Amino acid sequence: TLAHVASEADGDLFVQAEFAPDTAFGRLRPGQPAHLTLQAFPWIEHGSVVLRVTAVQPSRAGDGSVQVTLSLPTHDDTATNRRLPPLQAGLAGRVEVEIARLSPMALLWRRIGHDLQAPDRTARAGALQQAAR
Repeated sequence: TLAHVASEADGDLFVQAEFAPDTAFGRLRPGQPAHLTLQAFPWIEHGSVVLRVTAVQPSRAGDGSVQVTLSLPTHDDTATNRRLPPLQAGLAGRVEVEIARLSPMALLWRRIGHDLQAPDRTARAGALQQAAR
């Protein structure tokens, strides 16, 4: 989702993003981690900035979108031993919010369970393929 860095009256920076309602409501909530990749700073060189969702609310634009506010770190990321790019209001980028953390094995089991619960879907797909011949 496209986002931009904004500034409060006191000069503190935050990130604002607009999400489609079907991808936000019921999935996004305050406290979730997120990552911002800035267009002005190549990801290969600068990586992404770790954010945290602070608010999720309907957009004031009235277009049905959902406005998500995210907080920026206030210091360099010592966990990855890299410096943050110079952040300022107006920078554009892309935000990805982490809605779940699953291992590859958990994803595989989820898919297998999904396929086992819908055997008629496979039968219908086979019938449609035979009808198309």
